[in-house]
Amino acid sequence: MNQADEFFKSVRDAFAPGAGLHVPPGWLAAFGGILVLAWAIARFARRHREARTLQGLARDRGLSADDLDLVVRLAKRSHAAPAHVLTRVAVFDHVTAEALANEAPARAPATGSLPWQLRQLRRTLGFDVIPAHHWLLTTRELLDGDELDVGGARARVTGVNELSFTARFEDHEPAIGPREGVVITVIRPDEARYRARCRVLEAGGGELLLAHDESLERVQLRDSVRVRVNGDVAFTPVRQIAARSPAVVRGAMHDVSAGGLSIDVSTGITGPSVALCTFTLAEGERFENIAAKVLDGKPSGRDRFRVRLAFTGLPDAELSRIVRAVAWHERHGPDVAKKAGGAGP
Repeated sequence: MNQADEFFKSVRDAFAPGAGLHVPPGWLAAFGGILVLAWAIARFARRHREARTLQGLARDRGLSADDLDLVVRLAKRSHAAPAHVLTRVAVFDHVTAEALANEAPARAPATGSLPWQLRQLRRTLGFDVIPAHHWLLTTRELLDGDELDVGGARARVTGVNELSFTARFEDHEPAIGPREGVVITVIRPDEARYRARCRVLEAGGGELLLAHDESLERVQLRDSVRVRVNGDVAFTPVRQIAARSPAVVRGAMHDVSAGGLSIDVSTGITGPSVALCTFTLAEGERFENIAAKVLDGKPSGRDRFRVRLAFTGLPDAELSRIVRAVAWHERHGPDVAKKAGGAGP
């Protein structure tokens, strides 16, 4: 009898009626070794697929080997997925804010420094031009020409880098000195107003050099219909996306608009942070991995919390889909219609 026959006979005898379950220790060790090897092969294959996908994304976006290495390091530091850093401006700004936390504000970053590299990377990825409906997360997303209100005086952004930005006054210059903190209102006529709290680095000559604010406060929302919705939602904090077992938070939708949604969950969540949301609206219209900023989370009952999230970086096509879904719920009520083959998050 060869070894294969002995193996199958031992398995048959071990599970025979009335037989005590007994497997030779050597076979148990071999079986365990096979499981470990299969796990290692599957892990290697998954990492190989992820690496090929990442290389393809980098090639499509014109990134150099050094650029890709920087992206991987940024993602690892913030526990984010490198592919999301390359494709989602909200994730990019989240991980770069952490990388810049210990950098001193300055008029311009030194060539070759980390802030300089991040600005070049932002331009390469196209994140230096933000869509009109994008929910601003940081003043690093400001564009030249953006309108500002500084102490009642009108100003325009005339330069932005990863360490600072410049505001030039259009009429009178208020009396503001260096090192003072100043509240600035960013005016985006097609979308909203934002309140930024910035430190003045330099003042004079009709302009201010300002340090960045990474936690902008949205103070005027655009007119968006908000409707009640009964449905499930799942979202994963950006820091958890690359984890082996991501902490997916599941909850129930309370309401939704073109600007964001409110959900009820059993765990407290506080902002500011960024998450990717998956949910279904209207007639089974599924939305996957929609980037959203967590605004706040407040108790809404016993062991329940109401969390407000704001969509950010929505492509025009996705924004249009959400607007249509909101209009559908406005006409048909809060329940999501069942769709053949559809599934919730």
